[in-house]
Amino acid sequence: MKILLYEHENWPESNEDKELAKNIQLTESDKKLVKSLNEKKILSIYELKDDGIQIKASQFIGTAKFTNFTLNIIPKIFSKNKPDVWKDIVSCIYFIGDYFTSKIIEYEKIHFEDEDQLLVDPIIWRLVNECEVLIKRGLVKSYVQYDDNIPYLRGKLILRNQFVNEFRKDLKFYCQFDELEFDNVENRILLDSLLLCERISISKQLKRKLFLVVQQLSTLVQKVNITVLDIDEVMNRYNRHNIHYKDAHSLCRLLKANSGLSDFYHGNVSYAVPFFLDMNKIFEGFVTKLLENYMDEKVLAQRSENAWRTDDGKLIKMIPDILLFDTDTK
Repeated sequence: MKILLYEHENWPESNEDKELAKNIQLTESDKKLVKSLNEKKILSIYELKDDGIQIKASQFIGTAKFTNFTLNIIPKIFSKNKPDVWKDIVSCIYFIGDYFTSKIIEYEKIHFEDEDQLLVDPIIWRLVNECEVLIKRGLVKSYVQYDDNIPYLRGKLILRNQFVNEFRKDLKFYCQFDELEFDNVENRILLDSLLLCERISISKQLKRKLFLVVQQLSTLVQKVNITVLDIDEVMNRYNRHNIHYKDAHSLCRLLKANSGLSDFYHGNVSYAVPFFLDMNKIFEGFVTKLLENYMDEKVLAQRSENAWRTDDGKLIKMIPDILLFDTDTK
């Protein structure tokens, strides 16, 4: 059974939906997922004594698959009958992220064959395409430092360890040297994110594409667990050698930051891992970028402070979504 809601909508409302809700029972794995979704304030699902379940959506949009039903929460700006809703949302995300216009147009031409498309699917498709382009262009190489016992002198001799070799009569040199390799943090981010995508995607067509790209990268790059902080660190220090990784890393960060519920599913059964995005942030980012592109005034997005001050120092207890400054006045 499929349940389709708008953000901030409650279910059930109609008599027909109330009858359907009475027949829904949550399994133990469903209850664990519900608890996590409630704690993260993504949505609220309550078990009622005689009326089955009750669902209250928040500002988060996305998909969650339970044992007996699938829940889809879409933005209010779209009709419930509109196809490719998730594809349009991802286009907004690309616009906010300063993607090249040519990439957005190219993405719009992609056709998704799966009828039961999830919000995460278009994002994974775009990441796979970005990785394929990077592989064709040539992955970034970096110098990796090694400390090792080798039969010949290379790089710098580490005397402290070499004395141990002499004491043991080991006829090797303990050296520290650099090797130019593909196994660097830029490429490790790609591989780790693609492995995550293999776990959270249920589309057979998408899994085949992921498998091929993962096989290409895994022969060159180590499988290392990457965190959102690791991605942020790389994205804050791009240079001319790796700036072309920015779009791919942005997608990796988006997937990592919003796929924190994958531990609920394991074994040989394929499940769709819940993936939700904050529609408030998407809409605010879209309007901010639109104003920046088409208005001459200075535009600032919502600030993290709990309040802002007037010119006379008075504290105003409100958080404006967007600030516009007239550049002609001081």
